[in-house]
Amino acid sequence: MTRRLAVFICIVFTACSDAKSVDHGETASAVIDAKPISGTWGEADEKSTWTATHIVADALRIDETATFGADSRASRMFLFDSAGHLISMSDNREQTVQSGNSTPMALRSMLVIEFVNDSATRTSKQVDGAERPVQQYEIDNARRHAQQLLILARRGTPRS
Repeated sequence: MTRRLAVFICIVFTACSDAKSVDHGETASAVIDAKPISGTWGEADEKSTWTATHIVADALRIDETATFGADSRASRMFLFDSAGHLISMSDNREQTVQSGNSTPMALRSMLVIEFVNDSATRTSKQVDGAERPVQQYEIDNARRHAQQLLILARRGTPRS
């Protein structure tokens, strides 16, 4: 991870946590846009709700909660720079899996991908706590879905 990206991510996460602790008498607009944009997305059996928030340095953060299948869910966070380039994404998911005649079981995974100039520069994946390799299709799917949400967020109108 480049030093610039690391500093930017630290600023973003600090800004997000600082905004939650802002006194009601103060304004948080210097840190976070007061009017987030929210919406829904769906494809096949996956449906989600998302909220896009402009944060420091004109970056955009999209938080998404998705459900898919009968009882699976994911929480995702996408971070874009001011030009709309994807900087990072994280996907924490819990899904029920079954193979053959085995009993269904809950599987928990966490995927983190960092990007520079549209190239994945750092990837990390854990499945039930064990490190796993990140597949190219996972990077491609993350990039594609991030762009879908970015388009929706740019079309959206701030909620009151």
